[in-house]
Amino acid sequence: AAAGLLAAFAAAPGDDPPMGGCPDRAGATSFPFDEGDAQAIFRVRAGGLPMRGDFGALRGRLDLGPDGRRACVQVELEASSVTMRTDVFSGWARGEDFFDAARYPRLQFRSAPFDPRLLHRGGELDGTLTLRGISRKTRLSASRQRCAAKADPCRIEMRADIRRSNFGMRASRAIVGDRVRLELRFDAPAAAFAQAEVPRHD
Repeated sequence: AAAGLLAAFAAAPGDDPPMGGCPDRAGATSFPFDEGDAQAIFRVRAGGLPMRGDFGALRGRLDLGPDGRRACVQVELEASSVTMRTDVFSGWARGEDFFDAARYPRLQFRSAPFDPRLLHRGGELDGTLTLRGISRKTRLSASRQRCAAKADPCRIEMRADIRRSNFGMRASRAIVGDRVRLELRFDAPAAAFAQAEVPRHD
C-alpha cells in the first residue's frame, strides 16, 4: 500500500491543506483507508539474504474530485511501528542507522494528481516521499486491478523501489543493500471505482 512532505506536510493526512492540482477537499470525496486492513511493508537485502519489515501503523486516504477526473493519494507510516522477524532486527530498523524513528517518527507519501482510472488499469503514479526528513520525487507502480463490478472493497497494490542512501541511510552499506522496496496495500470502496468511471470526453 508510495507528495511533498514532512516539514511542509507534517500534519496528519486528515489535517493537510489542499495540494496544488489535487481536488480541493471542500469539493472532493475522501475515502480514508481502513487502517485495520491496510498494509505497508519494506524489503531489503542484508548479507545477501532478503529481509522484510512490516509497518504496524498506516494512515491515508484517497481524494477524488467531483468530476471524476483527478485523484490524489496520501499515506503516512509510523517508523516506530516497524517490526521484523527478530527483536534485534526490529530495533535496528527503528534505530538511527535506518529509519531513525526517534528523530523522524513518520514516513509520508503524497501523490501528484492522477487520472483515477489508473486504479483500474494500473500504471505509474508520481509523487514525493519524505523519509528521515528528506523529500524525494518517487514513482509508485500500481498493479492492474481485476475487481468484480460490484466488489466492495477492492484491493489496491502499489510499490516503489528507492535507494536508501538518497535519504541519508548510509550505514552498513557493505552488509545492507542500498535498494529498498516499499509495498502498499489498501482497500478502495466500490463507490470510488464507480465515481472514477464517470463518462468523459477527453
